[in-house]
Amino acid sequence: MQAVEFDSVLTEKGELAIPDDFAARLPRAETLRVIVLFGDAKSSTEDQDWSRLTAHQFLQGYSDKDAIYDED
Repeated sequence: MQAVEFDSVLTEKGELAIPDDFAARLPRAETLRVIVLFGDAKSSTEDQDWSRLTAHQFLQGYSDKDAIYDED
């Protein structure tokens, strides 16, 4: 399963717009799983900041010596 993430706005008709560059990558005539997350912009930005910080700190603990575990 692959995932894409983008911001969108619900239209007056109740439709979510998918940016063209993402729409081009989505399969046609297949079932898609759609997950809608919403909240105030401040918490959204704060969540993104925490996610980036967590990923950054996690990767700082990764050493080139650990690459041996990546091999099949």
